[in-house]
Amino acid sequence: MKRQLGLFGVILCAVAAGAEEVPKYFSRLDMNSDGKISKEEFLTVSKKQAEKKGRDFDEDKCLNNMKKKDTNVDGVVSLEEFTASMKSSK
Repeated sequence: MKRQLGLFGVILCAVAAGAEEVPKYFSRLDMNSDGKISKEEFLTVSKKQAEKKGRDFDEDKCLNNMKKKDTNVDGVVSLEEFTASMKSSK
């Protein structure tokens, strides 16, 4: 069985070096540059990352990870929510 690693797991590893990197990783998820990560953007980037790494993609797990980051429950993840989730995960 292949190990499943969500995109946030990959980002957490990279962000561990410093909080100043968070906006850079956020912008990679925010494909249309509207300042929010939509469900579609999150799924698209996460799936591409899993395929690139040769990992299984679990859509339910991916959506659950996004829901955890969407603290105001508006269906998208803002930079502020993303940054807070990265800080709390350290």
